[in-house]
Amino acid sequence: MNEGETLNAEKESNAEEALKPKSGGKLRLVLHIVMILAGWAIFGYFWFTVIRRGWYGRGIPLTLIAMALFSVLLVILNSLWIRHNKNIAKDNRRKSVPEIEDSAFIPDKTGLEIVFNDIEALKEAPVIEIEVTEGRKLIRPAAGDKENAREG
Repeated sequence: MNEGETLNAEKESNAEEALKPKSGGKLRLVLHIVMILAGWAIFGYFWFTVIRRGWYGRGIPLTLIAMALFSVLLVILNSLWIRHNKNIAKDNRRKSVPEIEDSAFIPDKTGLEIVFNDIEALKEAPVIEIEVTEGRKLIRPAAGDKENAREG
């Protein structure tokens, strides 16, 4: 693998990493678990109340069958919806984020070429400078104090 292929592979992995959703953290996970357990406890309590009253007629077995069928249907529909959304996300990742090569010369809408040397430095810079000379726009991180750059 040559140097150009290594750089392209590294850029692709960085771009994919930036597109991954961020997790909600441990507090969110704990809250979800508590809510799920509370929901199941309420569900169990009410079924315990129904069963304690007795199995009269065919109403309760029919209700259990209907609930089982609706639960299976709900799982199937949710799985299909998740798969649908994953397919949309997979297709849109490459379309929505065009790959920009370092030191690329890209014309802007006015016909000037846009020149930048270090895309990572531009992403991190709080302020950038744009210099127009000889039919080109040179874009670079602003020189000077970062604190003053944030205030301005």
